[in-house]
Amino acid sequence: RGAYADLSLVDGDPLRDVRAAANVHKVMAGGLLRTVDELIAPFQNRPAADVTNEVIPAAPTAAKQHWWHVPEWSEHVCCAG
Repeated sequence: RGAYADLSLVDGDPLRDVRAAANVHKVMAGGLLRTVDELIAPFQNRPAADVTNEVIPAAPTAAKQHWWHVPEWSEHVCCAG
C-alpha cells in the first residue's frame, strides 16, 4: 500500500548497474500487469507544456533533514524486517 507500483520488471541487475533500474519493461500496479506503452499512452497526444526549469536557490529548510531521510520513510514500502 502507498507504493506507485507493486513490481517493476527491468532488463538487467540494478544492484550491479544502476542504469538497469531505468530500463523498465513492465509494471505491476494494483495487481494489473502493464507495459510501458500502456502507461504512457494517455499522455501521448497532450500538447507539450511550456515549462521553464530554472534553478532556484535552496530553501532555508534544505539545511534540515528532509522527510525521505527519516528512517520511517525508508521502510514505508519495503524491506521491513
